[in-house]
Amino acid sequence: MNADRRDVFVRKWFKRALEDEDPFDRFFSLWVALVVAATKYCNDRGLSRPGDTDGQRTHQFLKGNQPAVLRIMDARAEHMKALAERRGTSLGTPVLDVDRPEHHRGQELIRKLERFSRHYRSAMPLSDAEKVDALAEILNKVRNNTFHGVKVYDDQEDVRVLNLVNPVLEDVLRAVVGASHDDTASL
Repeated sequence: MNADRRDVFVRKWFKRALEDEDPFDRFFSLWVALVVAATKYCNDRGLSRPGDTDGQRTHQFLKGNQPAVLRIMDARAEHMKALAERRGTSLGTPVLDVDRPEHHRGQELIRKLERFSRHYRSAMPLSDAEKVDALAEILNKVRNNTFHGVKVYDDQEDVRVLNLVNPVLEDVLRAVVGASHDDTASL
């Protein structure tokens, strides 16, 4: 798929997201748009490696666009604070439930989410890179929980999480990719 076609694809999925009122469907469409934008970003910069996951590519994309992502996080401070105040509904881990918290990767993710949570709840210092890293982890975890978890699509906590992350994803796509509802009107 050539670069121009990927840009069209991102705008198409972004438009679908904006037109959908259901927070789950909106997230699915926003995630597809983000993954395509991230894949293009990584390919264009020679950052792609065989076997990279969508989560790894979106992480690189957010990290590579750190100034814009930080502006969005600042503009959406109320969303960041609401996420920081959450606990997973099953395991009680910071922000979101973390699979296999006893394993090294699970423990590492819990530490990142705890630092994010403490930063936005009590202004504990957190570097810009750590903020973007935590956001990338949160978005990927929401994706994993939504796509693979046992979701009840009318669960109010699941809906609340999606209503917190969807506007952030929309803002990232608008700012970094240039996607907007106006851009998609002709698709």
